[in-house]
Amino acid sequence: MIFDGISGTDLWVEAAEDRAYLRDHGFPAAHLSDALAYWRHEMPDGSLPPVASIDPLKIPRTALPWSDLIGVVYDPLRFQIRLWGTSVVRAVGHDLKGTWLDEADMKDGIRRLTAVVEHRIPYFARIPLTWHVEEYRHRSHYCSLGLPFRDETGAVSRILCFLDFET
Repeated sequence: MIFDGISGTDLWVEAAEDRAYLRDHGFPAAHLSDALAYWRHEMPDGSLPPVASIDPLKIPRTALPWSDLIGVVYDPLRFQIRLWGTSVVRAVGHDLKGTWLDEADMKDGIRRLTAVVEHRIPYFARIPLTWHVEEYRHRSHYCSLGLPFRDETGAVSRILCFLDFET
């Protein structure tokens, strides 16, 4: 099981069935666990890691292609896809870099990312795969792990997400 003792206060999980999935199966892929370990390593004093610690050379090589970086702006709260990893682009079929989630009507993503900003902890979600490119047609779900990073004022200004498409 790829899930090393995360409590309910360490990880925001919206759906009870997602929490049960984690309890029974753990993370579905090692790169999600590796990404969480990287995030934890960047917060030695217990506070959220600073944005400056987002470094492609530090992010686990297994996780980097599955990453997407979300920018957070306030007043009003909005989210923008700043970067999509190569495996995410391949899975989705095109690059959404620069897309504002509200303009793309990504309500579920906005809800999860808003929770990360409000709770200041990572989230995990197991999401039904209702869209796909041909390569992923036999998969039923994908998973997302979102990790918050703070700016110099302490506000969450980036959320580094990692995806996995279950077999």
